[in-house]
Amino acid sequence: MKSYMAKRQYSLLSPTAYGDLTRSAGFEDVDCQDRSFQYCQIARREIGRIDPETFDSEFSADKRKGLVKVFNDKVEMCLRGDRTFILLHATKQPSWYEERRGVLEACKGCFEGGLVMGTDGNVR
Repeated sequence: MKSYMAKRQYSLLSPTAYGDLTRSAGFEDVDCQDRSFQYCQIARREIGRIDPETFDSEFSADKRKGLVKVFNDKVEMCLRGDRTFILLHATKQPSWYEERRGVLEACKGCFEGGLVMGTDGNVR
């Protein structure tokens, strides 16, 4: 597995570690799910859909066998726990700087329009 990762320059993390990394990058509402089992189901189904005659006539039998091997290897890695496929959902709030810039632009517009903003936020 280490040679596979080194060859492809992968740095694989656990779903929990991906979630933690995403949170540390400033994202909120992080939901990180291990979808390896679902990947295995889909990969096996897709392998079964390959029509050797059609594929071989357009590409080659060697390419088909190589493709099937790659997908089977990924399925086996998932089943051994060496590889995971995740689904990650997260939101990122606008930075304080962006919010402040918006307020300053609104104030600038009021000033240029000859309007005065009261301390209660109302424009007079």
